[in-house]
Amino acid sequence: MKMKNLLLVLQAITLVFSMTVVGCDKDSTDDTQKVKFESADAAGNMYILAITGNTSRAAYKGAEGDSYVLTIKQQGQPDKESKGVVTTIAADGALTLKPTKADSVPFGVSVSSGKMTAITGTITLEDGEEVPAPETLMPVDGIFTSMASMAAWLRAQPQNTADTPYGVKLNANLAGSTDLALLANNTKYFSLNLSSSTGITFLHTDHFHGLTTLISITIPASVTYMDGHTFNTCSMLVSIEVDPGNTEYASVDGILVTKDMSALISYPPAKANIVTIPNGITTIGGSAFQANTKITSVTIPDSVTSIGGSFSSCFNLTSVTIGNGVTNIGKDAFSDCTSLASITIPDSVTNIGKYAFYGCTSLASITIPDSVTSIEDSAFYGCTSLTSVTFEGTITSANFGSYDPFPGNLRTKYLASDGGIGTYTTTAPVGNKSVWTKQ
Repeated sequence: MKMKNLLLVLQAITLVFSMTVVGCDKDSTDDTQKVKFESADAAGNMYILAITGNTSRAAYKGAEGDSYVLTIKQQGQPDKESKGVVTTIAADGALTLKPTKADSVPFGVSVSSGKMTAITGTITLEDGEEVPAPETLMPVDGIFTSMASMAAWLRAQPQNTADTPYGVKLNANLAGSTDLALLANNTKYFSLNLSSSTGITFLHTDHFHGLTTLISITIPASVTYMDGHTFNTCSMLVSIEVDPGNTEYASVDGILVTKDMSALISYPPAKANIVTIPNGITTIGGSAFQANTKITSVTIPDSVTSIGGSFSSCFNLTSVTIGNGVTNIGKDAFSDCTSLASITIPDSVTNIGKYAFYGCTSLASITIPDSVTSIEDSAFYGCTSLTSVTFEGTITSANFGSYDPFPGNLRTKYLASDGGIGTYTTTAPVGNKSVWTKQ
């Protein structure tokens, strides 16, 4: 038989897995086969549960005793291998693999004492035939039918680190359930796969409050409502995945977005400190980054048209690049970003919303382009380091918030007969008592 090399492509955690099965083949007419790895049993066997395709086509063929090599590649890391043999082949072509080499890799994908955790994916065949990998790929150490049993199992495990989370999968009906609270105050780091759970249509902050050791999560297909607050207290969360069958939501590089990829709903609090919003996103949700203390830099693409209260209380945010498609910097967009020292407002912006830059205590200067026709109440109030403001266009009194849009008397100076377009400075910014002079 002609030998085939199988390349398993994982979209999650940017790992590439390649597996060579010596002696295995497939019927030449079957170009839609998929391979699924599942969790090991007590003996350490690892199962390929399904090789799927048209029922009229032949199943995968091979021989018991064939050897295999699973190579795990991660950028910047040396390759790691797991070697073993094919112990059984079911009638439908499903394989059982027995690892023989102990090994471990980051992100909880491991082979320890001959036991391999689950990996799910599809294959690219040697001759170029490809089946896309599913969006949800997560190692599994234990599968449970109740949250209580899962929580008890986690409590019983040895203490681990964020780099080696336990993978847990819940197969349960969660209708009306608040059982996720059972995982609060758990000290063991874990990745939670809810893709097989049913009965739950919405997820909110109360479900995940206190889950400070949650590293990644897979959202089931049944969920139809979440908001940006849902995972805000999950301080170690690096990835939000979504079951491909979900009709409302999807995941792009571990970021929660709407199914049509138009809105960014939630960015994992611990994902990265330098953020580039994916191109194609048009709206950044009101709480997508709220209170994220990890991020230091954000680049917003031209496709985005509106920024809600997206970056409020991002205390370590120092740099923001706003794309030329943004027309509205909405309420609380960057409020209390106390490390933000400068920002360029593009000339596509027409409105700066209420509290947009409230409490940005490091902001020293700002230029309002001539495209801006409206500045709402308290937009720059509390910017105690602000000493220079340049207006490049005209804003009418009706569209210039009457309640402290800037510290001190800047609004009054701008609207005066000798005010208008120009640069205004103050030498002693003291909040609402700042005295401004037109240069």
